[in-house]
This record gives sequence, C-alpha cells and structure tokens, in this order.
Amino acid sequence: SEIANSGRAIDSLFIDEGFGNLDAETLYTVVSTLERLTAKGKTVGIISHVEGIKSHIKVQIELLKQADGMSRIVQQKEVDKEGDLAEKAA
Repeated sequence: SEIANSGRAIDSLFIDEGFGNLDAETLYTVVSTLERLTAKGKTVGIISHVEGIKSHIKVQIELLKQADGMSRIVQQKEVDKEGDLAEKAA
C-alpha cells in the first residue's frame, strides 16, 4: 500500500462493484485480501449487491434512491462474528 513513485502510504480504498462477474474461488480471494487490508488498519469501502461480499462486510449502510434522484440512508447494519445482522434505524 505505498505509491512507488512518491513513497506515500494509502490508508483507504474504495471499490465500486464488479464482484458479480467473479467465480467463487476468485471472490473468496478478493474477500480474504480485503479482510487482510482491514486487519492491517486500512479503511476499505465497497459498493456491492453481491450477497457473497455483503455477508463479510462488518458495517453496512443501505441507501434508497428517492424520486428526486437523491439518496437517503434507510438502514445501517452491523455484522457480528457469526455473520448475523443487527439493524439500526437511520
């Protein structure tokens, strides 16, 4: 996580989907890699509708698109160690 030319550390990463096209083995590799990054203190943000990814994301924010084109938070979910969701009203 360092930019080779400038020597600056990258402490956050934001990924906008693409997981739906991955086979199970590659998806597992991606999830494992992202979990290792967060274990090392990196912040990883992901936009996803893929259940195989969503079930591994500890804190989730669900957005609802409104008629005016804006979005609002409808739920925040926190996944515990067993993979169960605890919903919080927004």
